[in-house]
Amino acid sequence: MKLYDFLTEQAAIDEAAMNPTEFDRAVEQGQAKGVLVGFEFEVHMPEATITGTEPSKDNEEAQLKEFVSVITQYFNNNDLDDLSPQAFDQNFELRQARHGFADLQSAANAMIQERLAIIRKLFDQIPEKLRAKLLKKSSRDRGGNIPADMPLERQLSFFRGFGNRVFYEGNDSNIEKLGRQIMRASNHDWEEVLSFLYAGRVVDWDKIDSTAAEISNNFLAYFDLKRPMREIWRQLDLDDWIDSDSDEFDDNPAEYKEATDILVPAIESMTGRKVHVFRSYHQNKKNMTDWYIEPDGSLEANEDNDVSCEIVSPPMPAMEAVTALKNFYGLAQQLKLYTNSTTGLHINVSIPGNLDVLKLAVFLGDQYVLKYFGREGSRYAQSVQQRLTQQATGAVKVKTANKKTNTIGQPRTTVQIDMKKLSDIARDATRGHMDSISNNGKYFSFRHAGGNYLADLAGIYNSVGRFIRAMIIASDPKLYRQDYLAKLAKLAAGPEDVMQPNAKDDQVINYLRTKGMPILVMDIQRYKEGRNMTRLAERGFYQATGAAWRPEYARSMTITANSASAQAAIANKFKNESRKAESLAKPVTEFETVVVVPPTAQVLRKLLATDYPAGVATISADSGITIGFFLRRKEQLPPTDSRVQQYIKTLLQQRFPKGKVKEQIA
Repeated sequence: MKLYDFLTEQAAIDEAAMNPTEFDRAVEQGQAKGVLVGFEFEVHMPEATITGTEPSKDNEEAQLKEFVSVITQYFNNNDLDDLSPQAFDQNFELRQARHGFADLQSAANAMIQERLAIIRKLFDQIPEKLRAKLLKKSSRDRGGNIPADMPLERQLSFFRGFGNRVFYEGNDSNIEKLGRQIMRASNHDWEEVLSFLYAGRVVDWDKIDSTAAEISNNFLAYFDLKRPMREIWRQLDLDDWIDSDSDEFDDNPAEYKEATDILVPAIESMTGRKVHVFRSYHQNKKNMTDWYIEPDGSLEANEDNDVSCEIVSPPMPAMEAVTALKNFYGLAQQLKLYTNSTTGLHINVSIPGNLDVLKLAVFLGDQYVLKYFGREGSRYAQSVQQRLTQQATGAVKVKTANKKTNTIGQPRTTVQIDMKKLSDIARDATRGHMDSISNNGKYFSFRHAGGNYLADLAGIYNSVGRFIRAMIIASDPKLYRQDYLAKLAKLAAGPEDVMQPNAKDDQVINYLRTKGMPILVMDIQRYKEGRNMTRLAERGFYQATGAAWRPEYARSMTITANSASAQAAIANKFKNESRKAESLAKPVTEFETVVVVPPTAQVLRKLLATDYPAGVATISADSGITIGFFLRRKEQLPPTDSRVQQYIKTLLQQRFPKGKVKEQIA
């Protein structure tokens, strides 16, 4: 096959649905290569399905299962002030001693002693002069001494505050690191106690949750009830706790339970696998073999009494996954489940061995799939291909020889593709939870499908094959190698003329008319207290554009304070785990999202010509001291936006004599 014909055929495949033969081949290849596929179905169950089904009969086993689910959630969502180890031991007992501990209180005491020993070693590493100064500030009422005579819990609380002071008042990165380590070692919560009980030692901070889950997910294997469960329920006021925790639970907890009572046996019968019910979103770690049902507060049913939930499958071999997908659609029809504009279907795919993320992005046909499901503008599935197109300009360099010619007498040219730059952009564009292709390090989640997807089995079925096929191509460096390079060259070339700072007015005008106008978006985190957040935004504008801030630019800037999305985005992009943990621990008041429409033609040209790095950057004061962190990116206003039209008009007025502007606009 000629290269031109090959590329034409591949382009047709990328822009159209796979036929049944191609789908079957993709699934067979996926099965052979060990590809695993999982699903996250967001659905609604109508009230008629719930009320029209006989309720499950109450029995002791079912009551105990429900009780354990609630009590496990209770101590996973409350701290030790709400439910102390001592209070826990009054109601529950270990079935057998573990690591020499007969109850929770003895395990908690031993854990605190071990943590205090760790803290004292860290304490001794702080320079003596600084240590004395900060200790005096932290214990003014104790003469600057360590409170060794305090109860163990109070000592941990003291060191948590001391570690915080070390972090914020330390004068270099090593001191800040010690402050963070002391704060972590001072944590005293249920996860810490349960992980210590399970392991018999203080667990590394990044493994605490998963270690604690070994006990909390298997509660009855470790604990027995000392008293009747109804008495425990009343003593802990679990009814009031469920009612007061409505943000964590489904809006209609009773209806949610009734819905899951219907779904659990139906899914277990369909799959032959166990089904777990969560009472809150991402309640615990999920294993790799069972199905799960959990509430999701982002879903909105059509009617108030309908119930929304997310049904999550385990990773399955490709052929089993395809069968499960078909069976689920049959089950959904039987139970009258429905989907709407708030629901999505996430398709998770993993493959053994290394995978080229950039190759996956360019072969998937990302924007075509998003457009198919009507989600090309969705913030829950942000296009990776679009990010590549916006940021990849300049990654291809064409060099022309002065004298050497090719076989037809033209100057010989060579094309260089900066693979590292493109790969870095692709990796960064797939790290976010809201990216259309989301890579969590274990598998890729394809978030393209959504809306009323239950009405389109053929489209979903086809998409599964497309995703598997793209994963297989991306896992083999030799497969479609020339086609891969051709796609990269086309992707990275971009509209080069207009992307230069000295682009001609005609080029800029044409770009605005056809592509729209870039705007600057910044997610900002304040580094230390005391800095004015608006001033921080203005400083970020200067560092991003090189243009000094002027008061009249204020009308071009929109600031969203207390931005949880900015916090999530920045924390997700930190490569340093300590920085990430610190960012997540900060209150949301320390974050803002800033949108800037170019206030001048100079800034517009700067944005057109700038390719912002994808990671977290620092915002510095004039003295060079770091005052904040921020993410910078360009987004695009459509050509029809009134602000774009006004820019075009302004440029035309500068470009053409008065009286001819209307003609040019028309």
